Amino acid sequence: MADETKMVPEADLLAVKARLKQETEQLKTQLDEMSQKADTHYSSLLAEKAAKEKVTAELEELKKEAEQLRPLSAAKEQAAKRIKELEDMLLDVKIKSLIQVHKIPAEKLSGKTLAELNAIDEALKLVGREAGRFDVTGAGIGAGAKLSAMEKLKVGFDQLKR
Repeated sequence: MADETKMVPEADLLAVKARLKQETEQLKTQLDEMSQKADTHYSSLLAEKAAKEKVTAELEELKKEAEQLRPLSAAKEQAAKRIKELEDMLLDVKIKSLIQVHKIPAEKLSGKTLAELNAIDEALKLVGREAGRFDVTGAGIGAGAKLSAMEKLKVGFDQLKR
């Protein structure tokens, strides 16, 4: 057998070459598109990883701060309880003072806040009320009549003039 070489027409070779060139260009275009998508995805992945690391670092920092605040929180709760106790004691002292100094019945003072008790005390000081001279609530002035604040002040001033 002799060397049998088959001849292919040049036009066929050029057609195959053109088709392969076209396919190569299509594959390069697809590869570029895929690479671009992969780069975009990789970039967003890196950004997400950096954001996660940042959040994790911030979380660790916050955990450390929370640990430092725990004793302070307990101290704050104890201080709040002590403040409440002291406010209650001050309220009791103020009520007892109004009862002793101004002879106001205890039932008329029950349920009042410290601010209200202070206002009553200041009002009594302003009108110069002496112990037992008149009842600021209006109930002891006559037949249980209720007086307005202005009327109470007038009664107080009238009593001062005597």
